[in-house]
Amino acid sequence: MSLEDLNILNFKYSLYYGDSLRSLSAQKVLSDLVNFPKYNTRVEGGMETLTRALVSSLENTEIIFSDPVVSVSQGEGKVIVTTVSGKK
Repeated sequence: MSLEDLNILNFKYSLYYGDSLRSLSAQKVLSDLVNFPKYNTRVEGGMETLTRALVSSLENTEIIFSDPVVSVSQGEGKVIVTTVSGKK
């Protein structure tokens, strides 16, 4: 994405929301998100309970929380990733 593309995108958002991208309020954005049929949200760190409550209060959502990686090893042409829960 070029600088010109970002400027055009910012202009379109300012026409639609009445604000620039930097000053968009969460209320304006979140009210529009409910209208989308499906979207993905990734939250890293923070309070998991609060995140689950927020995500489950929105319609048409699927909750996927990542499992932190503990170790990564490479050998014999493959990579093995181990997570906190023990998954490989």
